[in-house]
Amino acid sequence: MTVTNLDGDLIELEPLEEDLELPGYDLFTDIMASINNKTGNLFDIDPEAAEKSYNPFVVNTIFSSVDKFGKSDSLLYAAEMNACSANQPALPKRIQYGLYYYGLSKARRFLPFPKAEKIEDIELIMEYYGYTIKKAKQILDVLTDEQVEIIRGRMYTGEVKATKSRKKST
Repeated sequence: MTVTNLDGDLIELEPLEEDLELPGYDLFTDIMASINNKTGNLFDIDPEAAEKSYNPFVVNTIFSSVDKFGKSDSLLYAAEMNACSANQPALPKRIQYGLYYYGLSKARRFLPFPKAEKIEDIELIMEYYGYTIKKAKQILDVLTDEQVEIIRGRMYTGEVKATKSRKKST
């Protein structure tokens, strides 16, 4: 890169190390999507970027999750991957990705994220009863919306929400 200094002289700058980095793939929008939708093996397209972006722990965690009906076609693959890495060095990222890519069929496997409203209710129950998050989730499934509103009313501390300040006329 060439720049001009204050005297008007041209100076040649060497590229910085960050400028030389390859752009990586996004774990969720690129890597997980390629496994689930079979859009193309990213390790064949750009091995360096895929190697840099692939996180085995997160991928195994996602594929070991079970939906609300208690089923998961990827659970045994994740368990096998964890078993392979338990007593020996972890398998290379390319091999782990290949197991999921070629072993799993094309499917939608993402679980819906809980709504913010539900998270607030869980925190409310945790505070009201002094329960752990696991116990609060169980209790929330049992309580009706009216009961949750009663608890919310009892926990109300009279906080005032911040409003926009008005300019004072002088």
